[in-house]
Amino acid sequence: MAAKSEAPLPVKLDVPVTEKPVAPESPEPSTQEDDKPKTLLARCGAVFDDWYYTGEIFGIIVSGLAIVSICIVVWYYDDKEAPVWVAAVPGRDKPFQFTINSLLSILSVFGSTCAMIPVTKGLGQLKYLWFMEKDRTLADLETFDSASRGKVGSAQLMWKLRFKHLAVLGGLASLLALAYGPFVQNLIVITIEYRDGNQTALASFTSSYHAGIDLGNNQTQIDRAMGFAIDSALRDTSVAWTIPPNLCKTGSCTWPEYYTAGVCARCTDISHLVSRECTPVSGEDDMEGGCNVFLPNGFGFNSTGSANVGAPLSKIVMAVNTTMPPLIYNYTTPLAIVQSIMGFDPKHHAANGSKLSTLEPFSIGEDSPLTARECALVPCVQKQRFNLSRTADTSKGQSTSSQESVPFLTILDDHWDTWDPRSVEGPPETWGDVYVNFDLHTEIPNPEESIKYGPFGFGRTAYWALREYLGGLFTGYVFTGIVDGTDPSIIFKSGVDMTKSTGSTDKAMMSIFLNSQHGNWTGTFCNNTLDTSNDFECAVRNVAAGVTNGMRISTWETVEDERVAIDGVTKEPKQICHAQWQYVAAPVAVWVLGLVLFLGVVWKTRRAGIKAWRTSSLATLLLRLDADSRDHLRDWQHKGDGELRDLAAGLRLRLHVDGAGPRFVKEEGASTGRV
Repeated sequence: MAAKSEAPLPVKLDVPVTEKPVAPESPEPSTQEDDKPKTLLARCGAVFDDWYYTGEIFGIIVSGLAIVSICIVVWYYDDKEAPVWVAAVPGRDKPFQFTINSLLSILSVFGSTCAMIPVTKGLGQLKYLWFMEKDRTLADLETFDSASRGKVGSAQLMWKLRFKHLAVLGGLASLLALAYGPFVQNLIVITIEYRDGNQTALASFTSSYHAGIDLGNNQTQIDRAMGFAIDSALRDTSVAWTIPPNLCKTGSCTWPEYYTAGVCARCTDISHLVSRECTPVSGEDDMEGGCNVFLPNGFGFNSTGSANVGAPLSKIVMAVNTTMPPLIYNYTTPLAIVQSIMGFDPKHHAANGSKLSTLEPFSIGEDSPLTARECALVPCVQKQRFNLSRTADTSKGQSTSSQESVPFLTILDDHWDTWDPRSVEGPPETWGDVYVNFDLHTEIPNPEESIKYGPFGFGRTAYWALREYLGGLFTGYVFTGIVDGTDPSIIFKSGVDMTKSTGSTDKAMMSIFLNSQHGNWTGTFCNNTLDTSNDFECAVRNVAAGVTNGMRISTWETVEDERVAIDGVTKEPKQICHAQWQYVAAPVAVWVLGLVLFLGVVWKTRRAGIKAWRTSSLATLLLRLDADSRDHLRDWQHKGDGELRDLAAGLRLRLHVDGAGPRFVKEEGASTGRV
């Protein structure tokens, strides 16, 4: 059997390594020159070779210009509509939009980036100056490098230095740079506001009213628009009847102060003038006996017996009249002098008015509340201000407009004793038109001086038609009683014949009585002027406003080109910019800290007599360690980064610069432990 052949064993060869001594570095710079000719770009760059702080100065200037640009943009658009720049994009149906927030964002990124140039470079330079002051732990080298590269390192550096070194300014600037962008975005807030819409806004007014209808034989009649306006005012179901005819395409408009002819109401409480003559109330349902009530001029009613108006047991509880002599007002040309006496059910009606769901029959007794009013409806000239606005909901930080326009009609002043009485004397057929006497009131625009306004007044037919209509409207009675012995009833009767020239008195009495008894008056011309809403005065004020509005309707319902109207300003929702200048603090603080840090680094570098190495990795790499330090760090290649930090923390060195070049040296007697 053949013997196995054994494989040869590998031979280990020891190759001697020869270490050659490293030639000592020459402290003098090399004098060798490149034989190649320099390009134009290289020659231009050589101009700045000895100017070490070009980058820092560039960052300071550009970041400062960015802040100035941001402030100019915010200042220019403050209290103006937010701009949107639009550009068509090929291949897209929708255009590209660029907003003011995008512009500010770009400027803030550009400004913050440039502002950090002197900060990062300054922190890089300060690490060398830090070691030149005295011996430091070698681990500080990494702390400074981390601060120049990020926010966490900046916070660590500030904590290490306890806010007692120039480098703290750099760390603070680095942290404040986090707020740079958000603060710039908050320099402008955009809200929804109603601003000029550059559209047509017209509101009606009238200088004179001539819409009465002459029926012949001294008979007149108001036009249908006026009748509808008065009826709406008495029903008082909404505020729509208070809105003058207008054209407002945006739903939100304002008009300047203007004058318009109209009708004004003057009312006085004369309840203290009412007298009673009473007999005891008795009988079933307290419908026997009661009080007769009357005023000094003889106006009143009998409430002691049955009125016999369709119910076996019925009593008068309210009366309104326009034919009795006035007690308070004595005008030459009133449209109506209205007197009223109203009794309230003492069992169901409180002194200030409580809303009743039902009204039971009652007699006026000695304890029954009574109110009496004398009101004058007179032609007048009103100075008004009219606005239409949409309400805004800002409860959630957003302004949103409602779909309904809210009217605000304000009567600033009215003149009711300026009508010329010369043509009202004599029989109606001899009356002429009734106009303002401008010699008495110079504050009213005279048509001779104002092209906008004509003579303020009423035509003869229109004036007389309104007198007749209002006289019939405010003449009537209200009864309460028992029908068929069981059912309570309220009966409304007119005190005059129902003709074409009078108002619908039954309906008018119903609206006046029920709205007053139940406290239902809600019109603008009632609640804003009276303490309660259960007063006859509310009815008269509403009618006066309704007549004024009806007069304006007649001048509005003409050919549009011939329409006489007040020009106003339309309002529409727009995005409006508002500046918040306090938020410029963060960008300015970052810029100022960077500038101060730069100046401090330049000064300290010149004092130390070193070059500006800043964040150069080559400069750090070329720094040498003395023999003792190298011995302390031997086998460093076998350690991780954490172990390296611990190792470096136990080594205190100082940056020493002499003829042999810069190097880290360990001072004699320095401890090698962690401090």
